[in-house]
Amino acid sequence: ANHVVLEATATTVNGAIATACESDIFALVVPDGASMDATIELSLQAGGCPGASALPFSLELLGPNGTSVLSRVDADGTTCPMIAAADLEPNTYFIRLRSVEPGVSRNVPYRITITDTTP
Repeated sequence: ANHVVLEATATTVNGAIATACESDIFALVVPDGASMDATIELSLQAGGCPGASALPFSLELLGPNGTSVLSRVDADGTTCPMIAAADLEPNTYFIRLRSVEPGVSRNVPYRITITDTTP
């Protein structure tokens, strides 16, 4: 994915998952001398939440090593997947969105919104 600079309060990123087992990964950098509370939400570009009409998605927050899963939520078709991360220390974290259903392949335009909720 491309380099994205977070806005002061909320940043929205549009993308698409096109094939089964594909992943998109975004870096989330917490600068030195700061900590961050963030809400990460997944929805469809056309509105609504991923569900039976879309690919089954998982939304994950990965640690600085890029492999440790700090938090994961799967799309259930009733609510949009959301991760609330508190007290992220200075470092680079990763947001991974991926299809988790092998054999299901169709283009699904998605939207990720990252909101800085630090008091």
